[in-house]
Amino acid sequence: MRLNQEAKSMIMAMALVGAVILALNSVVIPAGDAMFSWIIALLAVALLFWLWMRRENESQPEVDAEAAQELAKRTVIRRADDSQAGA
Repeated sequence: MRLNQEAKSMIMAMALVGAVILALNSVVIPAGDAMFSWIIALLAVALLFWLWMRRENESQPEVDAEAAQELAKRTVIRRADDSQAGA
């Protein structure tokens, strides 16, 4: 399953919000151990998605700033040469 970062963030946020709502609800209206299991499950989902996002961020290679700057300079020079050749 391929999810982009925004989808993973949304699922993680929804799980955290759901866990907080259930925790607050169980404080106001004690419902026993049933709510506690749901709270733990939602927190586990949020943690798993956070770890998944973090692992993918670490596995992506970072772009070397100097190499990117050199590529940008070559692109500008090439475009300038193309515009002069066309004129």
